[in-house]
Amino acid sequence: MKSFPILSGLMTESHNTLRGLVHRPGYAIAAWVMLGLAVAANAAVFAILYGFLLKPLPYQQPGQLAIVRELLTKISVNLPLVSVKGYVNLRQNLHDISDAGLSTQTNSQPVRIAGRTHLLNFESVTPSLFRTLGVQPILGRWPAPNADHPGGPPEAVISWRFWHDAYDGNRNVLDRTLKVNGKTYQIVGVMPRGFSFNTTSANAWLPYVITPKRAQNPNINYLMVARLKPGVAMSRLNLDLHDLQTQIVEKESPQHQAASARAGFKIDARPLRQIELQNSGVGILPWLLQAAAGLLLLLALANTVNLGLVRQRARQHEFALRRALGASKSGLARLLLMEHLPIALAVGGTATILAWVGISTLHAFGLPPAISNFQVRLSPAVIIFTWSLTLLVLLVVTFCPALLAMSRHLFATLGHGPTATGGRGPRRVQRTLGTIQVALACALLIAGGLLGLSLWRVMNQRTGFTARQRVVTTIILQHSAAITAAWATLKPQLMQLPGVSSATATDMVPFGGSLNQGDVSKLGPVQSTPHIAVMMPLVGANYFSTLGIRMLVGREFTSQEVASNAPVAIIDNALAKRFFGSARNAIGKTVYVLNPLRIIGVADDVAWAPTPSRYNHGTLYLTLGAFPLNSMSIVIHSHGSMASLMGTLDGAIHNALPHSVILSRFTLSHVMQGATIFRAAGAGIVGAFAALALLLAALGVFSITTFIARARLGEYGVRAALGAGPSALLRLGFSEASWLLAIGLPAGLIGTYLPGAC
Repeated sequence: MKSFPILSGLMTESHNTLRGLVHRPGYAIAAWVMLGLAVAANAAVFAILYGFLLKPLPYQQPGQLAIVRELLTKISVNLPLVSVKGYVNLRQNLHDISDAGLSTQTNSQPVRIAGRTHLLNFESVTPSLFRTLGVQPILGRWPAPNADHPGGPPEAVISWRFWHDAYDGNRNVLDRTLKVNGKTYQIVGVMPRGFSFNTTSANAWLPYVITPKRAQNPNINYLMVARLKPGVAMSRLNLDLHDLQTQIVEKESPQHQAASARAGFKIDARPLRQIELQNSGVGILPWLLQAAAGLLLLLALANTVNLGLVRQRARQHEFALRRALGASKSGLARLLLMEHLPIALAVGGTATILAWVGISTLHAFGLPPAISNFQVRLSPAVIIFTWSLTLLVLLVVTFCPALLAMSRHLFATLGHGPTATGGRGPRRVQRTLGTIQVALACALLIAGGLLGLSLWRVMNQRTGFTARQRVVTTIILQHSAAITAAWATLKPQLMQLPGVSSATATDMVPFGGSLNQGDVSKLGPVQSTPHIAVMMPLVGANYFSTLGIRMLVGREFTSQEVASNAPVAIIDNALAKRFFGSARNAIGKTVYVLNPLRIIGVADDVAWAPTPSRYNHGTLYLTLGAFPLNSMSIVIHSHGSMASLMGTLDGAIHNALPHSVILSRFTLSHVMQGATIFRAAGAGIVGAFAALALLLAALGVFSITTFIARARLGEYGVRAALGAGPSALLRLGFSEASWLLAIGLPAGLIGTYLPGAC
């Protein structure tokens, strides 16, 4: 090694460093544990942030994609939807888009393939949707451009998952056909693995044929995606949409113009990612979690730096001797860096493993939900973030001890041994760090408490129904027109199950995620009179008694009314007060949907979602067969064992409806928990951060008071010699921690309040 003096010196220093860490492992273990947990928390949360907010969407140039919306801002929930009529007009007249596509909501139907029954979740789309998204099939081609025209070829593409599940990944799938709703479609392509647009559950895309009648359909119920031309900004597209909106309304009749003004009709566009985030329900939770994880990392850093300063003060005499023997300042800094390098490697490795464990735990609890188009994975970007953060941590925890080692007061410690204090500067730094630790811990505790309180309020709000001892099962039927007949066949089978006291069928379950709305008026047909949008579930007999919803006045639907689709309706208390002043005044009155309906009952208000919508003006219940359905949710109230009921339920359904497919089966309590899973996860994660922060802050305050007490041993000795008792000396020692708490706690309270106030 004589010819490589630098390498020889580094190996010697490395050997001495490792030996020192082995002989005195306390600081290394503490730094490894604290920083490893903090970096792992940041890495796991960054995986959520990256998956939802930063990872490019799997489409060609996704930044140029926009969702166009027709909004009724005064009467309806502002969903990102358009009408077929609006789509046709916009596509023909917008000059700032290069292409656009239309998609319907997902439908489901059992299909027979090679002697097996499969559930086909399909969307009807225009072929231009695939061109707009710019995603090529991995096998075959897109449907023909004229597949959405009357008389166009009935061609379909399927998902990679359905290709493998139903066709075993056979490349001859392009010779096969699909029969859906009595119509046969030729399979012409297989989309890439993981491809989705409207929902991840879709496994086939069929052509949506725009007939002349459909082209005049004003119902806002379809999803339109457009691709902006290169160089066109979203703001410019919205200006053009505003001008086009004015032109469209001006061409309508005066009555229609007045109706549009009353409804607050508006057309605009939003980036695709923004709309998908809105649909996912995640909101700003990733940013909140990342901020909480960042606070935890700052706390761990402050604690580690504090411990490092305590350790460095004990070594000042050693470093002074090194300088006296010829060591340079840069050499001392390099020594400290090498001492922290093994700790950093351990922190990075531990953080990567713990981040993977944390992400896997999120998946085990159903986060993100299967309906989400976003993915949370330990991707290369997350790994790079983890090790970059580890490198930054290494530099920070090395910087402060290095400054102390290179201080101009270093030689003053010679002759005083390792107990020298080194002046007021280090004390002030440590006191400042201690105050920051207490403030950060206080802020995290308050944030965790607020999120927990928010979750508690959501879970304990007055829902208007009873979730206990209720099971919800969603099934897909083969024929949509036979919904009432199917339920009439199935109900007797369910009532024979042990413990079942009542059962009903519906298309909408509280907290179930599917919120169906419709327009209702009290003056006449909704097309020509003022109307509002309300929740509009289709329900069977015994719906209210099965779910424990209280009837205020009137009665429920009878089995005969459901079977005959009688022109009757039940409304909730909110709608009764809005239209008629009180629940009693509503009985016998008429409301209008498509046809006039006589009100036979008023039910208690129901919370349909964890957080109420300001657009929800009430609920109007219609009979189960009011609109054609190909699926229904069955709600069963049982006094027996839920596990026993879940075990026998499938057999009863298949015996009564052998060609149906069971889509899901949960207790209603589980459905409610699933609806609040993002809130629960956020509260749980921040709560865990807060508990860890409290522990780290306690350790930090202990290390500071210990260091100060060590530095003031001489003073304590003098005070003891002058007659000070143990209790007086103890109060003097605790005064340091009291100052830290007195300053840190208010700072944490202010730091938590200001972001909320802004």
